[in-house]
Parts: sequence; structure tokens; C-alpha cells
Amino acid sequence: MEPPACSCIQVSGRSMQDLEPSIFPAFDVGEKTESESLGLTSRLGCTVRGNLPQTCSVLCTAWGVLLGCFTGLETVCFGLENHSTTTTSGHGHDVTPTAQLNMPANESIQNILTGGRSNLFLLPETKAKTLFNTALSIRNFTSEASNDEDDESRARSQDFVSWCKIRMSVDPITLDTVLSWDPAFMTREQAANISNTYDKIVCEMIIHPETLVSNLNWFGDQNERQVLAWNSNPKNNVQECIHQAVSKHGELRPDAEAVCAWDGSFSYSQLLSLSDRLACRLQASGVGPEIFVPICFDKSKWTVVAMLAVSKAGGIFLPLDPTHPLPRLQSLARKVQAQTILCSPQHQGMLESVAAELIPVDDELFTQLAEHGGDEVNCGSWSNGAYMIFTSGSTGVPKGALIQHGALLSSALAHGPAMMMDSNTRSLHFAASTFDVSITEILTCLVLGGCVCIPSEDARLNAIEEAITQLRANWALLTPTFVKFIDPTKVPSLRTLVTGGEAMTQAIIDSWSHINLINCYGPAETAVVSHANPGMRKGKNPLNIGRQVGVHSWVVDRYNHDRLMPVGAVGEMVIEGHTLAREYYMEPEKTSEAFIVDPTWARNQPRQDGHRSMYKTGDLVKYNHDGTFHIAGRKGSQIKFHGQRIELGEIEHHLNVSASIKHGMVVLANEGFCKGRLLAIVQLSDAFNQDLVPRGQPYKLID
Repeated sequence: MEPPACSCIQVSGRSMQDLEPSIFPAFDVGEKTESESLGLTSRLGCTVRGNLPQTCSVLCTAWGVLLGCFTGLETVCFGLENHSTTTTSGHGHDVTPTAQLNMPANESIQNILTGGRSNLFLLPETKAKTLFNTALSIRNFTSEASNDEDDESRARSQDFVSWCKIRMSVDPITLDTVLSWDPAFMTREQAANISNTYDKIVCEMIIHPETLVSNLNWFGDQNERQVLAWNSNPKNNVQECIHQAVSKHGELRPDAEAVCAWDGSFSYSQLLSLSDRLACRLQASGVGPEIFVPICFDKSKWTVVAMLAVSKAGGIFLPLDPTHPLPRLQSLARKVQAQTILCSPQHQGMLESVAAELIPVDDELFTQLAEHGGDEVNCGSWSNGAYMIFTSGSTGVPKGALIQHGALLSSALAHGPAMMMDSNTRSLHFAASTFDVSITEILTCLVLGGCVCIPSEDARLNAIEEAITQLRANWALLTPTFVKFIDPTKVPSLRTLVTGGEAMTQAIIDSWSHINLINCYGPAETAVVSHANPGMRKGKNPLNIGRQVGVHSWVVDRYNHDRLMPVGAVGEMVIEGHTLAREYYMEPEKTSEAFIVDPTWARNQPRQDGHRSMYKTGDLVKYNHDGTFHIAGRKGSQIKFHGQRIELGEIEHHLNVSASIKHGMVVLANEGFCKGRLLAIVQLSDAFNQDLVPRGQPYKLID
């Protein structure tokens, strides 16, 4: 075979074992309507200077960079065609010319083009199919009659659907391109983005050959227009305190039920009156703006009173879990220099060493507190801290995400309606108070005029179905792991189920799509919920977390947040808006690592307001064709296995969406019999058909 005239491609005598698979990931195409391969023609928007071999080198390397963008690989391979697309070897088998490109992140484009980092292999077709699913064809269109028809017919004749999913043809003279693709693999809009991304890469390589691979801008104008359109809604910015928003419902609907708990109920007027009296007591103890007040309760109606009282006094409430070890409680209270703690009476003795003053909150306390006769207590500003949640840290030391009133209210008024919460909502308070989900269960519900339903600790853990029914809860936010333990037929009052914190599963969709089923996502650092997908029903992808609510969302290179990823490529989710935490409390270095200001690409976009602050979530996502997000794993869970970069989190996501698997995790064994092997550890679901397991056959590990 006559190899293409590419100066960067050399025929190699290396073993085929040196090749790493470069499988371009399929897109979410929604409803599939086309059945035959499609073509899209365009012309590159720049001129390649140099001779024909140099032009071919740029075109080949650009396709390799594009594959690296979408696969996350530094070394990629793809089919490389010229006038002869296949060759017959002496054994009579079809072989496919295959290019391999090595593109280290710290290497310049110029060095890639001239450094001989690429090779050409002739592979049997069966081998090629396991290594790649894209091809680049460089040929002179004008010298071929009816080129477009030939390209389409050739695509079909080579079983295009099951073989090459994407083929880019480029004329090195005119720089005309034809992109052909399998319609089951991506939509025309997605194909246009691929073509636009390739165009952008070629132009950037020509204009900035000194650029490192890790800094090359591959975000084309079509990608930019699309992503900006998806982020065109204004970011929520509510400058009000959380207790002020709740108080409005006391004025409009004073007798409406605000709390329905196992130990009693409160109307809005009662809740506001009790929280006023306790707020005055806290202020007498020196509580005011930016003063922390830990609250440590079992599930109780008094938890809600305590939250609002601290807020009205101007303080920052810090939830503590009474089941946690005493040294942890002491450490957290010491970190915030807490002087006063609100708690359940039964925990008073345990907490004596945690703070100087303990205030047990129950009916007896309020017999001692005077009625508040003046105006409603209202201290502090929307810019003051409202609450702090400690999240896990990579070093084992928890980080405190400090949320301001304005951030919480900006988030609540966006994510609440997106998750179908309103004044008719009866929200189940299931989460532990130290998890940020409890903020939505309680405060978002009250902000929207709903009722918080609180089971006892025992019912929460051992009889949740009965508790939901008795409390008449019609809305719940639960993890998929816990949802599996609930029988839908035993909770007839439940009208809306939201899952979050973990990947939703197909089994949940199958069991719960008869009610309002919502998939949500949000780090604690963005005031609980930042994305919601209310359209979860049979046939929908359980890994689709929907669109952003009240914020703007961007997908950046996981290694370089100054570089945006094209639509469909996996990157790190970055969230921008007024819902972000102020800081990790007393952790300036960790704060600056996670909360960034004005990344390079943001400086070139139209500004709606001053500096643009964003939170790096550490979660890997990609845009779907409709602007929703597909969750793809967790940054930092990546390993290299048999030469391929693999996201363990992504594999776990796919395991857990299977109806046959109840729980699944993936590990790379470092020692023992399975050393060097990738292991999936699963607990099979009760519905798993044991007949599918081969009987009487020995099990073996597969490399």
C-alpha cells in the first residue's frame, strides 16, 4: 500500500501490541430517526502553509488531537485512508491502514508535527475493529468523479454502522471536508460540532504551533454559541435572609401547617413565634452575625425551631450529629469557637464538654422564655453566613462549606420549583441533619410555604414506609441506595420522588416512573441542588442529571480549567452563580483550589457582572445534545489499565444502573491472587435471574 504523504507518519515495524484502543464514545442521540449513514460537507476556515506532506501532517495530527479530546488518551489510533481504502495481504485478508499518534500533554504542536511521534500499521480488519471506530481520509476530491456519492456509497458498502462510526474526509488542496457518521451514534447537530471542533483544532495548530497540547484551544465558535445559549438564563440572585422568606408565609397563611413531626406539629404562626423567643434568648447569650451556633438534635420538631432561631438572631447554624464520636463533636465546635449549643435534652450530658453553654430545646424551655411582644426578630444581612456543612476532605480532615443567606435563598427559589416543590408540598425530612439535603427538606420547603414531615429516628431507620403514610408526606429526596428498600405500593401518599447523591438506576425508573420522578445533582458548595431532571421515565438515561437551575454550568478540561471542552466531550463540571459557598471555613488554600475567579475563557465572554466566581466540582460530565448533562464519574478515580485510562467511577455508574445489580463497586487490586486485575464487586438484586448464570462451568478471571 502507498501510504499517505504525511511527514509525521512513518511505516512502523513495531508490534501491534503497542497499539492502544481509541474508541470514540457514542453520544446521546435521543429519538433515533435516521437509518442510513449521513454526510456533512464544509470547508476549513484557515489556510495551511507548506507543501503537501506538511499539510497532511497537520490534518492527521489535528484528527489525533480531536480523538484525544473525546477519549482522554495521549496516544490514539485511527484508520488512515488515501485513494486505496483497503489492501489485500498475501493471505487474502482485508487489512486496514492504521495511524498511531503520541501526543504528550507537555509537548508543543510543532514538536508533535516534526518529532516522528506517529506510526502507520497495516492491521487485519478484525484487529482494527477492536482498536478504533473512526477514520481519516486525505485525498484530492476534484480528481475523483462524484466524490460525495462515492463517499456515501463506500460508507454503506463497508458496513458503516457496525464498523467505522465516524469518517472525516479532507481534501489537502481545497481543505474541503466531508464528515460521515452512523446516525445511531450521533445527531447531525453533534456531527456539526465534531466538524467545527476539527476546524478549530486545525486553525489553532497553524496559528499557534508553539502551543502545548495541554493548552490548545479546541472550543470552536459553534460550540461556544451552543453552550452560551444553554447558559443564557440569568443566574438567580436573591438578596434576602432565609427567615425573612419563611416569615412571609406566616403573614399570608398563619394557620397553615409548617411542621408535622412524630413529636408534634406547628403552624406557621406558632413556628415563627417560638423561633422569635428562642432568637431573643440566643442574642442575650451574645449570638449575632457571623457567630456559630451548633445544633445537635435527634429527629424532632424542635430542629426546625432551632434553625430559624439561629437565623433570626443573625448567627450561623452548624448541624452536629449526636451519633458521632464525642472527639469529633468537640473538634468541630472548637474550630468555630462555639460558645452556645442548642440540643435535644437527652444529649445535654454528652455535650457538656463541647461548649460553655448548652440550651436544651423542648416545651419546658419555652415555659421559661418570655413572649416576644415586639416586631419579629430580624438580625443580620443576606450577605451574612446562614449555615455551614462539613464535607469530607481528601486528607481525612472535613472542610466546612459556609453558605450565606443570599446563596441559600437564590438556590432554594430555583431548585425548589424545579423539583416540583410548592405550598402543597409535604416534604419528608429523612436525611441526617449533617447532610446538606436536610437543608432542602426543611428550609426550601418552608421558603415555598410547604410542610416539613419529620419521622422519629426509629421509624426513619426501621419503618419508613409506615412513617411516610402516617405523616402524609408527598415529596421525598432520597439516595438511590435507600430507595431500593421502599415498596412503591406501600407509600400511596408519595407523589414526587427525587433521587440524588448517587447515580440513579434503571430499576428505580422502572419502579417509580408512575409518579413524578426527578434526578438531581448538586454539591454542598452550591447550596444543595444545582441541576435537576424532572423527566425521568421509562426509556430515559438514568445518568442524565438534567439542566442547571439558577446557575450557569460549564465543562472544562479536568487538568486545565482554563480550557473549555467541546459539546459531547467529558470534562469537569464547573458551576457559576450566586449560590456558591463563601469559602471553606478557615481553609484559604483549599478555597482557592476549588473556587476560581475569571478563568481565561470567561474573560473573553460578555460580562453581566464584575468578577466571575466558579466552583470546581471534581465531577466529570458531558453535555448531551439537548443541553442536559450526563454524569460520567469522579475526577481522581482515573487509573491506567492495560495502557488505557479508565474512570472507575464511570464503570461503577454503569454497574449500578443495571436492574440485575443492587450495589456495585470497582477496584484495581494491588496485591494477592487478583493483583493487577480490575475487579467488579457486586451484590445481585433479588430480581436477578439465576438461570442466566452458567451452571456446571468453572469460573475464570478474564484479562
